[in-house]
Amino acid sequence: MRKISLIIFGVVFASLFKSNVLAVSGDCGWCGRQCVHLKSDMRCIMISAPSGMECVAVGEKCVMRSNRVLPSLRPTPTVREIPTVAPENAKCASFSDDFSDKKLDKGKWLTSSSRAGKAEIVNNELNLVMGAGSSVAWNNVYTKNSQISGDFVAEVTLKSIKTTDNKSQSVSDIRFVGVNMPTYRGFRIFRGNNEPNIVSSYFFNDGEPEVSVHKEIGLTNDRPVRVKMERVGNTVNLYYDLMDGNGYILLMTTDKAYMGSGHIELLNDSYGPDFPGVTGVFDDFILTCGKVLRKVNKVDVNNDGKIDLVDFDMWKRVYIENRNTPETDFDGNGKTNLADFKIWKQFYLSN
Repeated sequence: MRKISLIIFGVVFASLFKSNVLAVSGDCGWCGRQCVHLKSDMRCIMISAPSGMECVAVGEKCVMRSNRVLPSLRPTPTVREIPTVAPENAKCASFSDDFSDKKLDKGKWLTSSSRAGKAEIVNNELNLVMGAGSSVAWNNVYTKNSQISGDFVAEVTLKSIKTTDNKSQSVSDIRFVGVNMPTYRGFRIFRGNNEPNIVSSYFFNDGEPEVSVHKEIGLTNDRPVRVKMERVGNTVNLYYDLMDGNGYILLMTTDKAYMGSGHIELLNDSYGPDFPGVTGVFDDFILTCGKVLRKVNKVDVNNDGKIDLVDFDMWKRVYIENRNTPETDFDGNGKTNLADFKIWKQFYLSN
């Protein structure tokens, strides 16, 4: 049975490796789903380029960036004041908050708002409440420790979002941001009012365009979604969980995000043209610091920091030989099979 499935799989997969180089900007273009400097002898997987992304030249680099902006999910302003906080810790310190106290725990969080926003604890949940206005505004809480560094995982439940006029000019999100910088450097996951999408993004350094991934997952304003930001070494992974028993699903992975120190924010943003008031509800925040051990790290079979066709070739060799090895058993069930290929493919296509 394995040989039959392998033959079918091999024919389909082998047919993908034909020349499929598409020029987009200067000498930059898509090779499969990779944005690279094009060469005449390139042979690439014949799959469509990532939806909603474009490949452009920025300086001497080829970079991917979003070529669309959903009407209700406006880009974050490139510059906004981030409060200066005297660091209490030299590095990341794990903590959790289920928001069960009567008031916001000021030992863990500080607050900031450009429109007299409030951070209230209601029914054991954090409510960020901000009234309507006439300009772009934010209301957030952020970790008192502004020197979070190294590996960490930050999780929170985005419970719900609503605006005063029920229009779509507001988002709620969790983000990691470097402080005291002239431009945004960091990464985030967010949801919008009246939007079925969950969105992840990272901010290029030095004011370059924000890169984002939009995925429609059937969200409604009052449907909770659990989200997770994970930084391990030089890689950032962003996940969502619909809390339906299927666990976290990878939304974005990148090695181009900001890797310096900073703080974590939970916040609402309000955009034009209506600049509505907004209430975002958050729950069960967890920050875990230190080296993160994950099964999905094994997708990088040769441990070179990349998820690429070299890893696929190593998995394929073991699979063809009808062997089972820990290095190619990505789901941890003791077997090397097509389920492991699907895991590799998910990470490869989102890389």
